[in-house]
Amino acid sequence: MEIPTYAGTPLSLLRRVTEPDSTIPLWLWGTTQDTRENTAENRESLAASGYQQVPSQYSDFLKTALFSQLCEAVYLTDDQPQLWAKASDLAHVKQHPVILAFSLEPNTDSDTLAMLQFLPLPHMGEYAIINSSKELTIYNIAQLPEAVQERWKMLNIALRNLAAPSQWVPHTTQHQYCSDELSYHRHLTDMRGTSLKGKKPERDQAREFLAQLEDAHQQVTALHESWLKQDWLVQWKEITRMAQELAADYCAYHQNITSTGNKPIPDIANVFQMGIAEIFTHQPFQAYAAATIARSGEWQQVPAEKENELILSYQRTKPSGTTYVQIREEITGNQSRETALANMWEQTKKLSDLDADVYLAMVAQMLKGIKDEQGNTWITAQQVLSYRGIQPKINKAESGSFYIGGHRWEDIEIIAACIKRMENVVIKVHEQEIIDDHAPTNNKRKRPRKTISLSSRLFMFGDTIDHKTLPLDGSPKAVTIAWQYRQSSWMVPFLEGSNRFTGLLFQKVLNYDPYHEKWEKRLSRHFMFWLRTNASHEKKPAITIGELLHELNLETDERFPQRTRDRFEKAMDRITADGLLTWDYKEKIELPARKWLPTWLQQHIIVEDPPVLKSQYMSIEAAAKIVRAENRVPRQNRQKRASDEGKND
Repeated sequence: MEIPTYAGTPLSLLRRVTEPDSTIPLWLWGTTQDTRENTAENRESLAASGYQQVPSQYSDFLKTALFSQLCEAVYLTDDQPQLWAKASDLAHVKQHPVILAFSLEPNTDSDTLAMLQFLPLPHMGEYAIINSSKELTIYNIAQLPEAVQERWKMLNIALRNLAAPSQWVPHTTQHQYCSDELSYHRHLTDMRGTSLKGKKPERDQAREFLAQLEDAHQQVTALHESWLKQDWLVQWKEITRMAQELAADYCAYHQNITSTGNKPIPDIANVFQMGIAEIFTHQPFQAYAAATIARSGEWQQVPAEKENELILSYQRTKPSGTTYVQIREEITGNQSRETALANMWEQTKKLSDLDADVYLAMVAQMLKGIKDEQGNTWITAQQVLSYRGIQPKINKAESGSFYIGGHRWEDIEIIAACIKRMENVVIKVHEQEIIDDHAPTNNKRKRPRKTISLSSRLFMFGDTIDHKTLPLDGSPKAVTIAWQYRQSSWMVPFLEGSNRFTGLLFQKVLNYDPYHEKWEKRLSRHFMFWLRTNASHEKKPAITIGELLHELNLETDERFPQRTRDRFEKAMDRITADGLLTWDYKEKIELPARKWLPTWLQQHIIVEDPPVLKSQYMSIEAAAKIVRAENRVPRQNRQKRASDEGKND
């Protein structure tokens, strides 16, 4: 392999794999073929360099895989051209029969696209095609373990670095004119003359051609500059190694699925953009998060309609209605009621801020994630961990270098346990006041309301994906890593129309550590909902500190009250610094020298939107102002009429 040179012809060729109207427009990269004359001297030279003629039984699929994995190959021209490749590459491709492909939507119906750039597009390997049992199977990089996805990203970066400062552009006639400076300046002079002296259509065409020629010259110049790197060949060799390693990863993933029965992981969209995701915020959606941090006394056993059913219930009552979070269990087989009830109480004790994090992540994913025709979406333990900011482990290679591995299995199992605890949870919405979209308005601005009561599972769960692991003790273990789910019937009234309330979930809320940053996590989660609930208020209501701490189950240290105050202020200042809100005491009160805790707990604070929420919720506040103004005019008119009638009397 030598550093490429440009002589006026394309340096690589992209070839379409799927039909133009296909759901996944897949393309392949290939060089414009290193072609040499079929002579004894060339054959001896290739053999001395470790090449051998590709065997006749080598299928067209394997030949395509050879080029897609960036293996060096040479065609010797003859009546019947011979393909030569290195023996090590042939063995690798035969062991890993994978074609590395990528998605592309060019503005052309052609099945090929000539490129100026020699290097493959940075996102090569985004897809892989594997020939298995005479059937082609396509995988996407998002289905592979996170460690492989990270290595693919490193391949992407390596290709961009090697190409810099050049880019990937289709090859044009203008590039051909710029293959040498003499040709470029000759065409430049000719076109400049035409742009000044020709007829108007000719001048316009010449000016357009000049602009294209100058762009092409810059692109060719950048291409030449990219080849000046002293270690260009070293970097290219590393890229080829990374591409072949990626092919091996795809092959291993495919073999794991076919041998163990592990299902492939569906595409999981990242619903957080710039650290923010949209989430449902109506009162019933807040109940489960509140239940996860409830005091033990707030869970009560309640009577069940079925004789063989047990229910533990948490009640959350707000002015608009009541929502119950219930753990329900049916007694089956030889299980005793005492054992089942003990397990249910144990479940309430295991609930924590982490359960709330997983729940919020699932609600956000349900709202903006990829859905199938039945409305189902998927979420993985790895995706939840990524949302929470839990980094994959860093592994050390034998060479001494470090690379990113997957998430720890113990972390994945913790997420799986959180979701497992959701499976027997029922949400019971009781006399919840909502806007009645179907009732006549009678020309009044205020919309009619009604109350609803309904109950159903927290989520409607579907399929799961369990991957088998082989621990050090040798006993296989199945771990659930992905869940299919959709909205439950209790959610339906709040998904569309006037009762669809959504707000913004900052990823930082999920990032706070549930143990060391419990105050920050609970306060930020509470105010995420609270700011959306009060978005229509021009002036936010004051909040009593004691009531706030009680609702969030944040303990007060009566012996050392200063610790409580310091911890609260530290948490609020941290949340403010992270851009989630702004806050201050409503009034500066001089606290007593002793026994001041009750006075401090009665103090009020004012919490306002951060800048990003102000712009988001501005329309809600503006609409509320209009409603208040329109309601104010009739009220003032009624008062004036009453006053006039009083004077007349």
